[in-house]
Amino acid sequence: MTIRINKQNPLTSDKIDVEKTFGKLLFLGEDGEQMEAIEGEYTGAIKAYRYGVKSEAQNDILNVFLPPTSDRIDLPYLTEVKLDGVAIVPFTSYSVSGNLMVNYKIEAGSITPVSGGNKSKPPENVKPEEGKQK
Repeated sequence: MTIRINKQNPLTSDKIDVEKTFGKLLFLGEDGEQMEAIEGEYTGAIKAYRYGVKSEAQNDILNVFLPPTSDRIDLPYLTEVKLDGVAIVPFTSYSVSGNLMVNYKIEAGSITPVSGGNKSKPPENVKPEEGKQK
């Protein structure tokens, strides 16, 4: 079965297995804002917040867009996270040579830490009690 997607039919969490598709996700940080534009002119309004997330299954860094109504996320680097309310939305752009290209944007309702997920771990060859002053 093939799922055809377009702006009216984005791939959403109910049509794809998000965990299988992206695998373990690690939070990298905020990557700016997407500004609203009407007919090529920026309005000054924020359209979405952009975050970087490392996908182990895709072996790539994903840009995830959250709605402007969401709270800003401030998690430690490499915190394991999950995406809720995912939609993969296609959009068109032009290459440098002028060819029309179809790209995809990952939108989510939220990015939340996985409870008990791995936070930054000390190197394995260093014991916790080493390096402490006596």
